[in-house]
Amino acid sequence: MNVKDANGKLVNWAIEMGPPNGLIRRGVGLEVTVEGYRAKDGTPTANGTTILLPDGRQLFAASSAPVAQGAEQR
Repeated sequence: MNVKDANGKLVNWAIEMGPPNGLIRRGVGLEVTVEGYRAKDGTPTANGTTILLPDGRQLFAASSAPVAQGAEQR
C-alpha cells in the first residue's frame, strides 16, 4: 500500500496479512487504515492485524501476529 510519510513523500509499504482471496472480496482499491506491527529491521513492512474500512467496519487481517498487551502498533 502507498503511504505518505511525514514529508509528504509516498512510500510503498508491504503489509503481511492472511490469504488474499478473502481480503479481495472485501474491497480492493479502498482507502483503508491498517493497524499492525512494524518490521524490526526498519523497512516499510508491517504485519497487519486489523483493517479499518472507510465506513467504520473493522476486518481481522488474519495475520500470524499475536496482539500483545501494551505493544506498539502502527
